[in-house]
Amino acid sequence: MYLIINLATILFFILIIYALFLESFTYDHKKIKINPKTLSLTISAILLFIVFWTTSPYIKGTPSKWHTIYKNKINANIKIEYGSITLEPKKPISKKDINQLFEKSFLLELIDIESDSIDVAITATNEIDSTTKTATLDKENIIEKWPKGKNPNRTQGTITKIEYRTMPVTNKWFGLTTNKSTYPEIRITVEYKGVNNKSTKTLFDEK
Repeated sequence: MYLIINLATILFFILIIYALFLESFTYDHKKIKINPKTLSLTISAILLFIVFWTTSPYIKGTPSKWHTIYKNKINANIKIEYGSITLEPKKPISKKDINQLFEKSFLLELIDIESDSIDVAITATNEIDSTTKTATLDKENIIEKWPKGKNPNRTQGTITKIEYRTMPVTNKWFGLTTNKSTYPEIRITVEYKGVNNKSTKTLFDEK
């Protein structure tokens, strides 16, 4: 969400600067005329954009402690959804499935921005009711494990733990606090089966 807001703000600045730049110069009788007032506005807009770009409008506070929601003591099944992708602890998961979560959209691909954070829907369901929350999943919050002394078979994994916490965020604009809020985060632990086979890189004398 924060990435979308930043992209929209940057696009707005670019459009304003472009429009002012076009108005700053006019072509008349093979001569370029400069409009001083509009040019000064263009320079001001560029400086404002630089200030915005170098100022972090979102400041994270101290997060709450992670607490485990899977496995749980209330017999609740947990489901994580992102677009057409659904992850459940009872279903197998592979490294390919994880990579698909963070595939760059067409817009991010166009401007070459890595997608290291996504907003997912996480649903807990038992015999009493069902609760759904929207939470942020960072790539760094996917923990991968496998048996010690073996290599991981990343085509055969299982979600063994899902954790949840909230993160306080302060929105600032040029140093002034405009809003305070919290957003939830989740962390997933995936355990792969271990194999004794070595990497194919060893066939080419690579370590």
